[in-house]
Amino acid sequence: MTNLKYYILLFFLLLEACHTLPEGNTSKSKAHLRQVMPHSTTLRPRATVDTINQHKMVDSLYRQLQTAYEANSTKQLEVFLQNWAIYSAKQHNHYPASDMVAPALTQLFIDMFSPFDFSPFGWKQRKEKTDFTGVKYLVIQGQLPYAIDFAKNVPWDTLRHFSPPIKYKGVTTLYFHEIYQKVFDKFLTDEVSYKKRDFLGKLLNMPLSLVADITTQPKIYQIQLNTKLNGAVVDYYLEGSFMRSWLMKQGNHWVIVHNEQTGIE
Repeated sequence: MTNLKYYILLFFLLLEACHTLPEGNTSKSKAHLRQVMPHSTTLRPRATVDTINQHKMVDSLYRQLQTAYEANSTKQLEVFLQNWAIYSAKQHNHYPASDMVAPALTQLFIDMFSPFDFSPFGWKQRKEKTDFTGVKYLVIQGQLPYAIDFAKNVPWDTLRHFSPPIKYKGVTTLYFHEIYQKVFDKFLTDEVSYKKRDFLGKLLNMPLSLVADITTQPKIYQIQLNTKLNGAVVDYYLEGSFMRSWLMKQGNHWVIVHNEQTGIE
């Protein structure tokens, strides 16, 4: 049955790609895409922090993190993470009621996000335990690149300030929004000895990897949806492996019908 679902999904994806209009007659397809994807600011915060204040916030948070590291203080690191948790608890997805894309992407992310069980991705041997088992914090990526349609030269966009409602009992969710991404980029910019990553690893999960990213995996790099928003191809990273999954919408949820490993770090 799984193979049948996979081939059905591929059929629809290829069918949509073949239905693109020829050059010089794209007004209909563009109008349709505008209806499906109203604007590119779907999940941006209602009040955007101006550049000057953002720099001040980044510098202040960086100094807190750097001070904790220099003092080798787990307690100060925990205070930093608790303040991050307070910030994250106040964040919510905001998008117009007419927007169909953002809710579809958010639900897809929620259905695919499985840090404590890798068996949905074909890793049967990692069903009961992963490198994220037992963590106190989950760091959720703050941006989600996506495209609608599988046509050649399809435009790509990004959901920013992404705040999916991820909740696990006994685990705190932290959103890796732009401000915090800049803080950790600055903190880890001169990291060559892994000392800073070891320090963060006292409270955050830091699996050995060449990817200088603290977000919890699977880390999604991009999502491509068909125009009916019921089929998708997702590229993501999972503990040293670059993966690709095909998904179909069933009711209100997304189901993986096929997985492939596309590369190894």
